[in-house]
Amino acid sequence: MTSGFKEEEDTDLQDYPDQIQYILSRPLISLPGEQFRYSNDGTELLGYLIHALEGKYVDQYAEEKLFDQLGIKEYHWEKENGVPHCHSDLHLLPRDMAKIGLLVLNDGKWLGKQLVSQAWIHESTRPLVKESIYYDYGYQWWHRSKDNVAWWKEAGARIATEHDKVIALGHGGQYIIIIRDMNMVVVTMASDYADGSKARSKIPMVIEEIVPLFLDI
Repeated sequence: MTSGFKEEEDTDLQDYPDQIQYILSRPLISLPGEQFRYSNDGTELLGYLIHALEGKYVDQYAEEKLFDQLGIKEYHWEKENGVPHCHSDLHLLPRDMAKIGLLVLNDGKWLGKQLVSQAWIHESTRPLVKESIYYDYGYQWWHRSKDNVAWWKEAGARIATEHDKVIALGHGGQYIIIIRDMNMVVVTMASDYADGSKARSKIPMVIEEIVPLFLDI
């Protein structure tokens, strides 16, 4: 999300015979690594890199390296011409989303086996760039802390007692929220593909309604 490319136009990558060339042909408007700019195309490029290096599409690679190891059997990944969308359209059951959250919570270990290196878990989930006043961002993971503004409060308030959170923000309200110091993973689901207000309400719900339930246990 910090490639520096100009924002993508409202276009479909499938319209371009050489999609990688189209992505890479867009001009840079900032130096790579300096500025957050949400980009579906950047995530699509990651999928092409996996294919170039491993000779497998991202769904095959994920199934071999992650899903089979976690016991994730029931999922659907939408495709175009046999190529999975890397930026969206992976459909998982809530319990399987929670497995991914637990993998991160446990520093890449699952049932005693190191599936993802601890160093990469820590590097990818730490805040590396400011996404906005509401979130920081790592590598495909969002991050919230007491330093971020609570948009649902008046006058851009912050919550001094807020626990650090590592978050996968899925479209429509499909979220995986990891709170390390509470040993907690929260999964939310919704179908808010319109104005996003219901999806956005999940974060304050976790902070103000779910977390307090476990503070005195």
